[in-house]
Amino acid sequence: MTVRTRRRRAVALVSLLALVGLSACGDDAPDGYSAATRAAMLDGCAEDDQDADVVDVCACVYDQMEDDVPFDRFASLENRLGGGDARLPAEVVAIIRDCIRSVAATRT
Repeated sequence: MTVRTRRRRAVALVSLLALVGLSACGDDAPDGYSAATRAAMLDGCAEDDQDADVVDVCACVYDQMEDDVPFDRFASLENRLGGGDARLPAEVVAIIRDCIRSVAATRT
């Protein structure tokens, strides 16, 4: 698989984190970032994908969101996305883009 194909695949899968991963962590209504929240998002983002690039991008996105996005904002994204609004805020798009670039840079 070429780097370009991996990037496109990563973009598509990471974008799905909004629909699957964020919603997955809403079952028990966590009140902050935790190991369980991280695991739920990574499971939803990477699912059964064994592609190391995708897994690394998903982990990077979660870590950056934990560092840069207050949990209440993360939770409101979860609620909004769970309600069918699949638009990602610019701050999340920037995090995804940065993570894709970062992971791609380590592979070249």
